[in-house]
Amino acid sequence: MKLFSSVLFFANVLFCLSELARGQFNYCVEFLEPEVFAACDDHPDYYLDKAVDMSTISIQHSSEGNLLVNGSVKMIKSFPADLPVKIETFKKERGEWQPTVFTSKRKDVCIAAFDDSELWAKYWENTPDEQKTCPLTEGQNLDLNISEEISFNLPTPNIEGEYKSRLELGTPSDDFYLCTDVFIVMHRL
Repeated sequence: MKLFSSVLFFANVLFCLSELARGQFNYCVEFLEPEVFAACDDHPDYYLDKAVDMSTISIQHSSEGNLLVNGSVKMIKSFPADLPVKIETFKKERGEWQPTVFTSKRKDVCIAAFDDSELWAKYWENTPDEQKTCPLTEGQNLDLNISEEISFNLPTPNIEGEYKSRLELGTPSDDFYLCTDVFIVMHRL
């Protein structure tokens, strides 16, 4: 029995290593909030709606499994130049949010938002260049037309679980501060 358990364990390790080498761990993202964004529990008065009007944004799922985002984001308040942005991602483990390695900090949210070398650059591909100006000013519109696949391959077998990504613009002690959370569940396919 001990030999069988050892062989089974070794076979499982080999399978995981071979899948890891091929990057064949497929995951699907499920957003837990209907509008994707949620107010931060510890800063509910600093939600995005204090500076951004997203009332014309439509968020849907296509039959192919893509996330579709269409509409216009309108700035209802000017953003200060050099407004820092921090994105931290936490994983829920044993009922507590634990930090992960997925953290980004940038010195200027506007410049970082439209930087072609950033991971999120593809979300602005269909936004006219003349709308992508910095700093963001009151009345400025950003048209969105995004079709994003919500299933993908990652080279690790243990990403499955519930996550919270926190987006902070500025800091709580600044005159201008916004905070929002995005809650997702990663399902392994």
